[in-house]
Amino acid sequence: MDTASAIGGFLLEFFAGNYFTLIILAGLITVMFSNKSENIRGTKLIYYIIGLLLILVSLLGFEDWVCRERRDIRLLYFKTLLEYWLYAIIMLLEYLLMTSSKARPFHIFPLAIDVAVTFTAILGNKLVFWYDRAYNIHTGPLEAVPYITAGLYILLLVYSSKQFYSRGDHPRGSIILYISAAVLIACLFEMLDIRENMMDEVSAIATLVFYLYLSSVHHREVSQRLKDQEIMIEKSRAALMQSQLRLMQAQIQPHFIFNSLMAIQAQCLTDPDAVYNSIGDFAGYLRANLDAMTDTRLISFEQELDNIESYLNLEKINYGDRLRVEYDLEETDFMLPALTVQPLVENAVRHGIGPHEKGGLITISTREEEDRIVIIVRDDGSGVSSMTQQQHKRRGIGLENVRNRLAMTNIGSVEILQTDEGTSAVISIKKSSERSEEQ
Repeated sequence: MDTASAIGGFLLEFFAGNYFTLIILAGLITVMFSNKSENIRGTKLIYYIIGLLLILVSLLGFEDWVCRERRDIRLLYFKTLLEYWLYAIIMLLEYLLMTSSKARPFHIFPLAIDVAVTFTAILGNKLVFWYDRAYNIHTGPLEAVPYITAGLYILLLVYSSKQFYSRGDHPRGSIILYISAAVLIACLFEMLDIRENMMDEVSAIATLVFYLYLSSVHHREVSQRLKDQEIMIEKSRAALMQSQLRLMQAQIQPHFIFNSLMAIQAQCLTDPDAVYNSIGDFAGYLRANLDAMTDTRLISFEQELDNIESYLNLEKINYGDRLRVEYDLEETDFMLPALTVQPLVENAVRHGIGPHEKGGLITISTREEEDRIVIIVRDDGSGVSSMTQQQHKRRGIGLENVRNRLAMTNIGSVEILQTDEGTSAVISIKKSSERSEEQ
């Protein structure tokens, strides 16, 4: 029971004496654990510093135990040497952490001098420190060496803060300057015996402050990257919209509009009664194409069929009996993007029927399959072997428009089948995508 009480009293005294340092390190570890998925720069070095600070705090309890139990006095030499060395190592690590530098020989030089000078104490001289038989520590003429070592690292930190200021990184420069001042004051207080073990607390606070700074920088950089990505996405969307708009505008052929207007003008002389219907078809054609540039809502197949018929009526003014159209519509009750079928009909007229003096036949058919609606636009005119490079290019514009619309609405696909006898454009519309225009 006495042993347990002694241990309990020792732990309580140890915790009370080092409470401030321990609670700071516990808070730092908690914050770092909560940010473990963030991959914040410098985290590894901070873990090393925390480990060394915990060893330093433990050494204070170790000294009390050696003195209380009157253990071998050489243990106190070991404790003091380790304490000096650990302080110097912590200062080096904090310098490397705060400046994001890699260790170079001149960085390690102060640490090496400190180790070499303080190690002489174990050889029995009294240059830096020594213990008497009552376990009391005494200092020698070189007692300031560990503090000079700390001072050199402080000077390096101050110089680094000046460099950060000159680069325009004022926040980092200010943080380093603040930490340098805090460590310098702690060194002076300990060297002048104003307060003991102050370096532990200041080192813990400095590490916590700088980690919070690194965390804020990391989150600011992540936020900026997200903003940059959003800007890039918006620019990509705008570029895509412009590209789609250019493709759609390319679908409205100036020569077709000109030919249609000239044909309607000629009708005014030859068939005035038909002009009314032709103007209505022309207006319907333009409205369907212009609306489709900005409206991605689905329309009924009947509406698409009206647009197709308006277009074909205008083409028949020019082609006359050369253009024949047949419909084989088994299914008409479904939805699809506007201008999904019409561009393919235009391709069939211009590139399938147009090049032939005798014209040709265009067949528009629909049928229902198990999980989709199939629309086929077929012409019996120019096949793959007879199409020119320009015809391939022009046909590709209309096809690209259709593919873009189907991709934007994720409603189906289009496939082109070409033979020497003609071309078939096959559109597949998913049944699950059939929905009303309001949806």
